[in-house]
Amino acid sequence: MEPLAFKRGMTELMDQGLDVEVMATDRSTSIQKLMREDFHNVQHEFDIWHTAKGFRKKMHKKAKKKGNEILLAWTRSVLVSVSVVLKCRWKSILQHVRNEHEWTDDDGEHHRCDHAPLTAQERRLRMWLKEDSLAFQDLSSLVLDKRLLRDMEKMALFKHTGPLEVFHSPLLKYIPKRKAFPFQGMRERCHLAILEHNENIVKRKQATTKTGELRFNRVFCKRSKQWVLKKIFTPHSF
Repeated sequence: MEPLAFKRGMTELMDQGLDVEVMATDRSTSIQKLMREDFHNVQHEFDIWHTAKGFRKKMHKKAKKKGNEILLAWTRSVLVSVSVVLKCRWKSILQHVRNEHEWTDDDGEHHRCDHAPLTAQERRLRMWLKEDSLAFQDLSSLVLDKRLLRDMEKMALFKHTGPLEVFHSPLLKYIPKRKAFPFQGMRERCHLAILEHNENIVKRKQATTKTGELRFNRVFCKRSKQWVLKKIFTPHSF
């Protein structure tokens, strides 16, 4: 069903004269095949957010093993690497987690981490992994996964479907999955969801204080067990 809907949607866009240069999707093998065979003139990119999300699930699964709890402390750093680097720099995370920030690869090329030199206190407080530990071996198996490294070739443009995921929230408000609607009703409800999304998401700005400073809220993330800053936006208009 998904490949059929995707094919119809792409065909309709092109029939209307839209020049589609890049299409970002998840790593579905059926969609990959469809892009190769029917839309080979369109550059196919993988959604880097979905890739990072899937990798996080695998890391959490590995971290549940006895002695692997230390992996949870590295989840955020590893996922940041997924979002901002590709193959060569992605592999460098295996050096960083061992407290090795300058190294020479098998080809004799010298590399170093991009971050500023760590202080003695930072080195002392960080939970570094030992190369012969089970946690490091399990992390290596995830980082060096052949399919993941191959798919990174389709992540060079750092595309993601985040805005579409956000749109699903108002869409489900007007078109709940547990109810059936006639075609015309479905169409008009989609229009209402689009109007609300554009007004309250696309046009909304970050809230500011009386002095004009941007507002943030500190939130504890249960999944990563770390504090993060989130933007505070102006209230919905309706």
